[in-house]
Amino acid sequence: EAGALVARAARHLDLSGVAGALDGLVCALVARRPRLERLTLAGCRGITDVAVVAVAKTCGELGTLSLRRCGITDASLCALAQGCRKLRHIDLHQCEGISDIGVQAVVRSCTGLLHLDLGSCQGVMLDATADAIADHCRSLQHLELDLCYWITDRGVQRVAKACGDLRHIELHHCGHLSDAAVSTLAVSCPRLEHVSLDSCHAITDAAILALAHSGVRSGRGLLRLGLDRCHNVTDRALQELARSSHDLECLSLLGCERITDSTLYVVAKHCPRLRTLCLDRCGRITDSAVTVVCRSCPLLEFMSLVSCGTLSDSCLHAVRQHCQRLQVLKVYLCGRISDAGARALAEAMPELRFFR
Repeated sequence: EAGALVARAARHLDLSGVAGALDGLVCALVARRPRLERLTLAGCRGITDVAVVAVAKTCGELGTLSLRRCGITDASLCALAQGCRKLRHIDLHQCEGISDIGVQAVVRSCTGLLHLDLGSCQGVMLDATADAIADHCRSLQHLELDLCYWITDRGVQRVAKACGDLRHIELHHCGHLSDAAVSTLAVSCPRLEHVSLDSCHAITDAAILALAHSGVRSGRGLLRLGLDRCHNVTDRALQELARSSHDLECLSLLGCERITDSTLYVVAKHCPRLRTLCLDRCGRITDSAVTVVCRSCPLLEFMSLVSCGTLSDSCLHAVRQHCQRLQVLKVYLCGRISDAGARALAEAMPELRFFR
């Protein structure tokens, strides 16, 4: 057992969140670990290209690399493209110094990529990079492009058509996208499980219906769907989606003002595995629908009902009665919820993180 631990330590290195200048430390550590397979440097602001270039020159077996929020540039990515062609998972979230040039170098060389996170890389993801992903990373399963403002329908469609095994895609705040991109994803990627479209304001029912119909065809449906601030989505589309997604675990509808109780009744009937539900600023939701969800979805762990002005103590009573697994409940700005109702809930569920 001790030998196994030593061998694992030689293959896995996690320095996430360590502060200060780290280039020298990383260079020394990887020099003694040439067979390193997994390296996590997430949040290490003191990491620069010097350390990553050393990793690329030494660790040819590297399969998983997290550089989330590191101060690197394209020089690091070009070095990785040359020295770490076995990369399967790379996290570049919020690496603000990189550009399409570096990302294209990586995807052209690391053709076995399964997981690519470019979230909050605001200078990245022209359609040319989407073309490179489509041409070279056909096994991709997980793609995060949130806040990649420049991606268009054409880019997403190219990736969707080439990467048919895609399971997880995040596109929130990609403001140029329309129903066309989502419809192509739905048709071309039948194994989709997680779709995030928060603040994609042009999205309408057509996109959600395409996802619903894909779920019917595949018999799988979605596990997680984010539609925060998608103001054009209505009950009709969400009800169809719920009917096709029996294993849905997470549904976020913050600011979807057109949603009413009728959608929640369908969710309650067809999605008993729901664990996370966000209905912030869905002002047409009432106690009746929340009560039905609480009764029908016993696995709920997180529920946010911020600024749902019609809700009262009745919904808190439903939580007490039916949501024994609930860990977090948010009811800020729900003016009809009383101090007495809040106290009763807190006393009945002392472990609950209750925000009011």
